[in-house]
Amino acid sequence: ERLKKVVSSFDSESSSFQFHLTSRNILNLHAAHTIVNGQVSSLITMGIIIVLMLSLFFKSFKIGLLSLIPNLFPIFGLFGIMAIFNIPLNVGTCIVAAITIGIAADDTIHLFSRYLLDEKKSANPVESASMTIEEEVIPIITTSLSLAFSYVSFGLSSFIPLVEFGALSAYVLLLAVISDLYIGPAILSFFVSHEKGLKDFKIPLLLHSPE
Repeated sequence: ERLKKVVSSFDSESSSFQFHLTSRNILNLHAAHTIVNGQVSSLITMGIIIVLMLSLFFKSFKIGLLSLIPNLFPIFGLFGIMAIFNIPLNVGTCIVAAITIGIAADDTIHLFSRYLLDEKKSANPVESASMTIEEEVIPIITTSLSLAFSYVSFGLSSFIPLVEFGALSAYVLLLAVISDLYIGPAILSFFVSHEKGLKDFKIPLLLHSPE
């Protein structure tokens, strides 16, 4: 900015010289701004698409909004681990959130669909959540671990951005499993109990069936 002020004092209509700044640092700065802006816009777009698609699928805007919460947890975990280990936002890492959360959203759809079916079988929302987890835990873990291990294979590359992409993608998929198996059912159970007016509702460890 200081250089621009100096240059602007020479760059006038009466001058026969025109100036513009260029260097590798300036190009890197523009590239960094492009990556950050693209990351923000892609995450916002992804969130809107998930809410709209699931709202149409379940015919409920509330369910669409609830489905977004389990998918936000892995994103916070992603940027948190990048900050802790000083992993830069580069060409490889900037696409991790959009790609892996798009894949992980499939598990959210399966979980929510199964819960809405099980919720009709039981008046207890906690019991419904436990039934859902028992039915979906093996498919969710199996598919997510398979994808995570495939991303880990990128660690054999000598290209650092590709290595970071693979490691972070696997990490986000594991976070998505935790989110889908705990946060998703807990939110659904709390939402259903609130809708039904149930009192003294407490979210248990949902991997265990209620007594």
